[in-house]
Amino acid sequence: MSDTHDPVDPAIRTTLPTVQTLSIQAASLIRSIASLSTVFWISIGGTILTVLFAGLNQLPANIASDSIYIGEYQVPKSILPIASLGFAAFVFWWTSNHLRMLDQVLTDSHMPFATMQEIFTLNPPVLNIFHPDNHRPFKMGTGSSILLINWSIFFGNSIAFTLSSAVQRGASISDFEPPQLALYGVFTIAVIAYGVRAIDGPLDNILERLHGSTFEFGWARVLLAILLIFGVAAVNNVDQFRIPSDQSDGLLGPAMANAIDGETLFINGIEVQLIGIDAMEPDQVCLDRAGVDYPCGRAATRHLEQLVADRPIVCLPLFAVSKARIVASCNLMPEGTVPPTDSDAFIMADRRYSMSARMVRDGHALTVGIGKKYLQQDEVDAQRERIGIWSGSFEPPWTYRARR
Repeated sequence: MSDTHDPVDPAIRTTLPTVQTLSIQAASLIRSIASLSTVFWISIGGTILTVLFAGLNQLPANIASDSIYIGEYQVPKSILPIASLGFAAFVFWWTSNHLRMLDQVLTDSHMPFATMQEIFTLNPPVLNIFHPDNHRPFKMGTGSSILLINWSIFFGNSIAFTLSSAVQRGASISDFEPPQLALYGVFTIAVIAYGVRAIDGPLDNILERLHGSTFEFGWARVLLAILLIFGVAAVNNVDQFRIPSDQSDGLLGPAMANAIDGETLFINGIEVQLIGIDAMEPDQVCLDRAGVDYPCGRAATRHLEQLVADRPIVCLPLFAVSKARIVASCNLMPEGTVPPTDSDAFIMADRRYSMSARMVRDGHALTVGIGKKYLQQDEVDAQRERIGIWSGSFEPPWTYRARR
């Protein structure tokens, strides 16, 4: 006699529902569609982030810096192009993987064709890229068109990040060299080409199974994408291509100047921000060597005012922050001296005459952006000799601004 027996009472077993193979396949199909929606949402979220960073990059506090300040945190601009391209490559791979998975589910399914179509109708993915209207290349409101617009805005901002990492560090005195910019361009094109190639194949297969025709981008969509990419990049860098000086020789001055704060001069009705430095804020307080509070921000403003008092200043404008504010390299001009017109010559001029170098060397400002390349030794000397703010303790001005 066998000890094995059915633990379920036969009367109960007859009342249990039977799980059909078709219901398992339908559940798998619905799950594949839902996971594809998740990827779409992540790609849209990535674009929103690039728009946010592009907007922050245009703030006056960030436009002349090599970092974007978010509260007390700094995001180096140089990592944004790499991060955006890495994100795009990953999401393209992820999207392609989910489309192939969905294609495989459709291939292996034994469900009636009408049932599959009904599932796609009742449970479409975000943007419904499998709707028959997506075949129409001139219809811009379809899901595929929205995704194309989303990625065009994303890559437009990515190119803007690349340009701002190069140009906003100081225009013609950028840390970026042409080969580096060309390399970013090649990587951008490679990622876009990979995305089109990886997604187009499985998407074609799915649409052919559902509707009997493959997907075509169409020249209208491609033209829209190109215009968006370059339009977004241009809008985010429009200030960088303004002519910041009306003088025929490209210089501002020689002229008398007044100090607005420790890093800004007022010359001929224009606010001029000194390139490469971040001075103590006007209302900032530091500690001296005895641990006593003193107004280091006002001291920085007074020091710059003393440097330019009764002496002509000449500035080489680099780029415009706004119509009334530029970023420039400014030098004191000794009598009888011909001002240099080359930007590198301006920066590398005698340290006694460079306003940016003097403010750092005299311990009233810190180096930022391009200043880290040209003025680092001045900062090291001031710190070693414990001059100005280095004689006691202080909070970096960008941290102070974020905390207020």
